[in-house]
Amino acid sequence: MADKSLQPIVAEPHRPAVSPEAAPERTLLQGLLHYTGMIWARKWIVIVWTAIGAIGVLSYSIISLVLPPDQSPLPNTYQATASLLIEENGSVGGTQSMLAALGFDSGAGGGPQNTGQIAIAVLNSREFIDQIVAEFAIIERFNITQNVRTRSRAIVLNSAAFNYDARTGILTISYEDIFPETARDVANAMVENLAEWFRRRGGVDLSTSVLSLESKLGEVENEIARLEEDLRTFQTNYGALDPADLAESQSALLTDLQSQLVQIDVQIRNRRELLRVADDPELARLGAERDNLLQVIREIEAGYTGGARRMPPRSQMPELAQEFRKLAADLEVQQRIYTALYEQYEVAQLSVEFEPVFSVLEYAEVPDEKVGPRRSVLTIQVTLAFAFSAIAFVIGWNAIKGAMANPKNRTAWTAQANR
Repeated sequence: MADKSLQPIVAEPHRPAVSPEAAPERTLLQGLLHYTGMIWARKWIVIVWTAIGAIGVLSYSIISLVLPPDQSPLPNTYQATASLLIEENGSVGGTQSMLAALGFDSGAGGGPQNTGQIAIAVLNSREFIDQIVAEFAIIERFNITQNVRTRSRAIVLNSAAFNYDARTGILTISYEDIFPETARDVANAMVENLAEWFRRRGGVDLSTSVLSLESKLGEVENEIARLEEDLRTFQTNYGALDPADLAESQSALLTDLQSQLVQIDVQIRNRRELLRVADDPELARLGAERDNLLQVIREIEAGYTGGARRMPPRSQMPELAQEFRKLAADLEVQQRIYTALYEQYEVAQLSVEFEPVFSVLEYAEVPDEKVGPRRSVLTIQVTLAFAFSAIAFVIGWNAIKGAMANPKNRTAWTAQANR
């Protein structure tokens, strides 16, 4: 048998050296199996941690159901909804035409207004929200001590929802609260306050016309008062209700005075012809009386002023009569305008009161079904979050453990920790 040491040595083919750090590439299936096995090897960590999360969120949900709504960390919320049918109004026709004919601008735009958008703006306005805050004691209920106005308004606005469908003209007002009765009361209060706002503030053309008519009625009343005062002054100054009566009384007075003057003239002529006495005292008296009558007649014809009254000259009688007729005619015209405007004002008031800008389709009622929170969804989400966090912990733990198995990595970590 041949000695093996004498056999020729055959060189083996060259093989490249494999680094101990190099790892073969994995396929997707191999990687999936690798991580699945890794998680399965530490399945109790995932199971226990997930169970802790599930038990915790279930306990939290049960406690939130047992406690009263105002003490519960996660109370049920209820939503109450009211529906309104908005009436889109244009001009008010006769009332505004009458104001325009009188030369008074009612301030209405003439075209139809988007009342639904106006209502939405009113519902979101600070003044409207502050009224709800005060009516339902939001500040006291939530014990707000800082940024009172901003926080109280935010609570109401976050709980309320306003939606207007321009196609159907339906406006819905919703409110959420942990107490169903409060949700109903707030929603209905918003409906009533919105109707009151439109009635008082003139949110539509009818209300604007009422305000315009009130202003115009005030102007006409002032003009009537001025004309009546001018007539009273005229009648007080001349002591007669009508210049025609004054002229008639003046003519009668002059006729009577002239008749007396004729009689005295006859007496004087007769006495001179019969007695022919130079110094007759009766003749002197009659002469003085005649002079007085002449003076009175001249004063009446030229105009007489005595005390608080005065008698105008006869030449001014036509002018005074014309002035009086003008004052009386102007007063009559203003009184007719006032009567017509007042009738329109009454009609407009009835229109505003009995023809509101919206109709209440249905008031909010006490809701008997909660709208939130969805505790089942919350339980699933929290449980899945705990499960994924446990899986991430297992994968991270194995990654760190694998890295520390390499002597170089362990040496580097030790050196870094000892610095």
